[in-house]
Amino acid sequence: MSGLGTIYRKELRILLASPLSYVVAAVFLALGGYFFWLFLANTALASLSGYFGNSSIVLVFIVPVLTMRLWAEEEARGTAELLLTSPVSLGQVVVGKFLAVATLFAGILLLTVGYPLVLILRSDPHLPTILTSYLGFFLLGAAFLAVGLFTSTLTHHQVIAAVTGFGLLLLFWFIDLAAGSVTGTLRQVLLALSAFTHFEPFTRGLISAADVTYFLSVIAGFLFLAERNLERRLWG
Repeated sequence: MSGLGTIYRKELRILLASPLSYVVAAVFLALGGYFFWLFLANTALASLSGYFGNSSIVLVFIVPVLTMRLWAEEEARGTAELLLTSPVSLGQVVVGKFLAVATLFAGILLLTVGYPLVLILRSDPHLPTILTSYLGFFLLGAAFLAVGLFTSTLTHHQVIAAVTGFGLLLLFWFIDLAAGSVTGTLRQVLLALSAFTHFEPFTRGLISAADVTYFLSVIAGFLFLAERNLERRLWG
């Protein structure tokens, strides 16, 4: 665990020192503020469903920017071998990096607490639904971060890692869109694979074991793929 903690603290310091992290946070908060204002101005609902619905799409675009450097930068700087000769396992490196960027994402989410406070001052929102929406959004973001970390292990070029991550996350979006245009068994399969379908119940105050398991499985699966890919690239 000490090795994991070391990687986590190192990565978190790098993320917090990176101007790119603050640019991403500013863009996310600016767009989120616009979505919140737009929903508030056009509906009488004391809800954040419109905000989270639009912001979930924004994650497709900003997550690859957050994750593109997680491993690609190690190879570009030539520090990958040095990192791997330290007394930590590949699994600890992958999990430590993931936990660091997930912590940054959670911190950015905390900066949006003003939105529910505005709703509380203006009306009487259903607080449990707001809390489940935040939980679901964090799980959705964490799953996307795991995908982005995996794509970062595919190349030492950060831009290529970002574009690849964007492509994979866009596929989740297309799966959701495709599910709305088909019927029968294929529709059920696509809905089961869609991250946005599993996120939507959280915005209605519903937490199910199936939805939580889906996100945890995506996280674990892509972290496993990242570790295996690093093993393949480093040791053949």
